Amino acid sequence: GAGAAAAAAADAGAAGQPDFLLFDLNMKPNMTGCVRPGREDQDNLCTLAARGIGWSYTDLLLNMLRQRWRIC
Repeated sequence: GAGAAAAAAADAGAAGQPDFLLFDLNMKPNMTGCVRPGREDQDNLCTLAARGIGWSYTDLLLNMLRQRWRIC
C-alpha cells in the first residue's frame, strides 16, 4: 500500500456468520462533485469552502492528499 490512511465510511451487510459484504465505501468528507446528471449545481460543502478561498477542485484534492495520515 501507500502507507497512508484516510477517514471513510463503509456500509456492510451480514451475509451469514461470519461473512459480511461491503456494498458502499465513501471517503469523508463527502466529496461528491457537481458532475452527476441532474446535480450540476450541487457541489459539496468542502468544494464550496475551497472555492471561497480561491482554490480549484484540483487544488482542494491535492491539499487533502498532502494532509494524509501516515501509518507507522
